[in-house]
Amino acid sequence: MGCIRQAQEQKRNWRRPFEVPDHAAGKTMRNCCIEFLLELMPDGEYSSLLSGGLTLAYNKALGKEKVREDILEPFDGFSERAEQTKDNIKLYSRDAKLREKSEALYMEALDCVCLSISWLESSNESCKTFFQQSRYLRKFEDAKANIHQRVKEFKDTVDMCLRRQVHDMHASVEWLKSPIMATFFLLSGLALDADMTTAMRHIPPESRLEKMSILTRTPEFTKWLRSLGSSFLVLHDDENPDHGALSTVSHLCGLMAHTMRASAGMWTLSFFCGLHTAVGASFQGGKGLLCVHAMTLQLLGKLGWQTFPSPLVSVFAMVLGQLLVPGMVFVLVDGAHWNGTEA
Repeated sequence: MGCIRQAQEQKRNWRRPFEVPDHAAGKTMRNCCIEFLLELMPDGEYSSLLSGGLTLAYNKALGKEKVREDILEPFDGFSERAEQTKDNIKLYSRDAKLREKSEALYMEALDCVCLSISWLESSNESCKTFFQQSRYLRKFEDAKANIHQRVKEFKDTVDMCLRRQVHDMHASVEWLKSPIMATFFLLSGLALDADMTTAMRHIPPESRLEKMSILTRTPEFTKWLRSLGSSFLVLHDDENPDHGALSTVSHLCGLMAHTMRASAGMWTLSFFCGLHTAVGASFQGGKGLLCVHAMTLQLLGKLGWQTFPSPLVSVFAMVLGQLLVPGMVFVLVDGAHWNGTEA
């Protein structure tokens, strides 16, 4: 007890009763402190009361710390979750159930914020943590559990929206499969080469072959064929009703296209002749290109001859733009007079 009296004389501060300025007497004072604590420790009911008070104080401090963690934990990274939620809402904005779940999630977050603010602003929270103990944390744990539940429901709804969208795409593909396959088989039939046996029955007679020979020997035709510049050559044919759509010019164009195709360095895009567009002709339907030519004639009829040159020049300009080396382009327009009539 002499040490205690000496400490009282040196420094009378009972908030720090074991602080001794003299470091040289540190060991002696430590022994005196242990003896002093033993003297202060009560017996029996006093020990139980002291132990219970310390437990309550510890639980109070632990409870307040736990509340702080419960407040900070739900809002940790909440801004990132909110940004992802906003993107999902924009992506599936038409889904009513997703809007309902998103509203429930945001309302639950606002309730948690209000609860946290009320705890921080309240002045009697220390008394609640001291007397209520474990019951005091229940409302924060419930709020956190509600937020996690709302987040889970929102994610499940987003997954269901994605699955529903994939299912709708699959159903659309299955629904379009039949007409697409039907169109495929139809086009494959249209793309078949013409039957040569049927084509041989349309060999021009000798009189028409003679006309073709005369046309190819004319100076105008020879100049047009060999000229390096742009020029037009109009060939007139007789309007014999027996010819139908198959005229001397048709055979001449077909012969030129076939001959040029066999030459080296020549490419033929297509050959349209009146034979394939004639109603009831041998090359109509799946044996020819009736469908394509009929659509071409329909487009020409809609455009009208006054506006036709403009898109035609555009097509030629695109074709010429694809040529990598200088060359010559032959454009054979067959049956211009026949296409201009109402027949």
